[in-house]
Amino acid sequence: MTHIVLFKLKNPTPENREALVTILRKLNTRDVPMAQSFECGADILHSPRSMDAALVVKLPASQLEAYASDPYHCQIKAEMAPLLERSMTVDFD
Repeated sequence: MTHIVLFKLKNPTPENREALVTILRKLNTRDVPMAQSFECGADILHSPRSMDAALVVKLPASQLEAYASDPYHCQIKAEMAPLLERSMTVDFD
């Protein structure tokens, strides 16, 4: 399945976008073994509809709960939380 998370920064400066993406790039299949791959990046259009960054995770649907509660994943979420206004997800096969 594909798990996508979109992030909106409290203060969308170039520095905060880069900080968020730097944190997201710490996610890897070695530390979060139930995931098959991670991809992330900052928005390049900066339109009124845009979110500031995205994370795309490929993993078996049966592993989504394990991923959500994985200690390393939770550590990354806590690290970026002060930067974020909100996040949204979508999951599909």
